[in-house]
Formats: sequence, C-alpha cells, structure tokens
Amino acid sequence: MLSQFQTVTPNAPADFWKKFSDKMDMRELIEIIIPIYDKYYTLEDLRAVNIFYSSATGQKILTTLPQLMQESMTAGQKWGEKVGKKAVDEIAAEAKAKPKSS
Repeated sequence: MLSQFQTVTPNAPADFWKKFSDKMDMRELIEIIIPIYDKYYTLEDLRAVNIFYSSATGQKILTTLPQLMQESMTAGQKWGEKVGKKAVDEIAAEAKAKPKSS
C-alpha cells in the first residue's frame, strides 16, 4: 500500500514517507475494514474463502491475479482505443459524405 501511495505522489520528500510509515497502524485499518467485510459476507462465507485460498487452485489464483489484472487492463485499454478509433473514423466519413451547406 505504501508503494502505491509513493507511486501516486512521487515528489513527496523521503522524510514524509518515513513519518507516514511510522504512523501507519494496521490494527486501525483492520478495524475500519472489518465492518465492510461484515456488510457483504457471513462468517461461513469467509471460512469458505479461506479454505479455497488454502487450496492449490486458490494459491494459483493469488499468485497469478496481479499479472492477470494487469494484462486484462492493457487488453481492455487497447480494445477501447480500437473502438474509439472506429467511432472517430465513422464520424469523419459521415462528415465527408454530408453535402456542405453555404
């Protein structure tokens, strides 16, 4: 999480990140996040998730998910650019085909 913050704010001085890191209390964050999980999942749901992620398939998903997400985002971006180009080309072709009014 800290490295993500540093990426978003690369110009912050090093002493800021030291102080920021020193002030991070993970127990506080956990107390904030627990009610969110509680809102969506039962204890039985979370136990089942833990069992799944303890399995070989669950471990594979955990190790490959970051790469999968990155590749999916890149593919989605390329696809969006292709669709956008087609739309722009179509609008340009329609504009050319319209008779010009004086």
